[in-house]
Amino acid sequence: MLLIALFFPHALLSADIALSTAGKTQFRIVKPEAVSAVDDYAVTTLADYLKQITGAEFPVLDADKVTGGGPCLYVGISAAVKEKLGGDPRAVLKEQEHVSRSQGGDLLLYGKGVHGNLHAVMEFLETSLGWRWYSLFEKPVLQASPTVMLKPFERKRGFSFRSREFGLLGDHHFSYQRGLNMASEKWGIRSETGFAPYLRNDKFVHSAFAYIPPTPDTVYSRSFPWMERMDYFATNPEFFSMHANGKRTPAMQLCFSNPALRQELTRNILKHLTIAPGNDILTVDAADNPDAFCYCPECKALEAKYQSPGGPIYDYLIELCGLLQKQHPGKFVKTLAYRRSQTQKPPVLPTGGRLPENLIIAFAPIEDCFFADWNHPDAGLQETYHDLQAWSRITSHLWAWLYPNPWGSGEVLPVGNLRRNINQMRLMHKAGVEGVFTDHRGANDRSGLSELQNHLILTAC
Repeated sequence: MLLIALFFPHALLSADIALSTAGKTQFRIVKPEAVSAVDDYAVTTLADYLKQITGAEFPVLDADKVTGGGPCLYVGISAAVKEKLGGDPRAVLKEQEHVSRSQGGDLLLYGKGVHGNLHAVMEFLETSLGWRWYSLFEKPVLQASPTVMLKPFERKRGFSFRSREFGLLGDHHFSYQRGLNMASEKWGIRSETGFAPYLRNDKFVHSAFAYIPPTPDTVYSRSFPWMERMDYFATNPEFFSMHANGKRTPAMQLCFSNPALRQELTRNILKHLTIAPGNDILTVDAADNPDAFCYCPECKALEAKYQSPGGPIYDYLIELCGLLQKQHPGKFVKTLAYRRSQTQKPPVLPTGGRLPENLIIAFAPIEDCFFADWNHPDAGLQETYHDLQAWSRITSHLWAWLYPNPWGSGEVLPVGNLRRNINQMRLMHKAGVEGVFTDHRGANDRSGLSELQNHLILTAC
């Protein structure tokens, strides 16, 4: 859940603060010294909402252009803020924590991380001024108040999940302002705004055939415009899975035990980093096809080695992560733990062994019942949660997918699983999950109870 700490030891002795009086204000909004695109967005958003609420124009000034003795609403850190607080206050904050506070007659909004200042702005609007935005199909809820008096305050907030992602359709501002900080592909190579992600991820999911397209007409074949080859199956059928009948097929997966396949796959991944050096996450996971990974003897041997159907891809990922740690430190590999017959089951590593530090596991229990959480005694649900807990013991970065609605009737009919979704997120957090993505079927069609689900999920993040 959102964490809010209230603490004002000395501020209670200060006078009330007149943010606006009869539609007029003495306040100026002051930008931080080093202004990012996110900071510009935060300042513009703040000024716009303040005008809608109070009717007053709040001038926006650069940090080095502030003159006179009028009160200021500081967004982010500047020399004036450091002087008022006796240093840079972000030194004691955790990543993504943010503070809104009064200091004398001024207001200070700041935070740590890419979106820290924006988070502080939105917390101030929500807690101090009653701003609400419940639905991407409606406008924000604002109460016109030409005169706004504020009691002295000091608040600090953080998030339950370090990475928060939601399918971005409709009004993107709804997601930006509700605290989401990831939007794979949307904030990457096809960015529609200057808004920066927490971590850039140019390819969201199911990337195997994006890096090694079997045929030009494969759904993922056009993921990367720079790909030189689109017809690998025509020339290298051995790169692809062996079917149970002993024949190679382009309709399953890659044959991750094949050394030549690994070499070509790694070459294309490294080329991606050369072409897009700002990309932080390289998604390397299976195609969205059921059945075993591969029936060749070498892949079956890797299944046995890791005691998991995903043995072949785990073996490759460990090799790839080791290479990237040396050649591209700071870059992450993300893979999907998906389907019991493929990668939901974690590998069994040597005693005390852990997966590489630069590997993100995205746990996606697509086969679970959508109407009960992992506290339910159902054997399948218990198996899934045990798998999640097992992943948490061997990886440093565990993310998870929440499926609020079934893929079927759930996007049309109301689904009575509101309590289940919140409980599921709590259980994810308890198991060590640090990032969440909601695969919110129906949310962007305004169907069922999806808007109420949206509100509860965003509040829990």
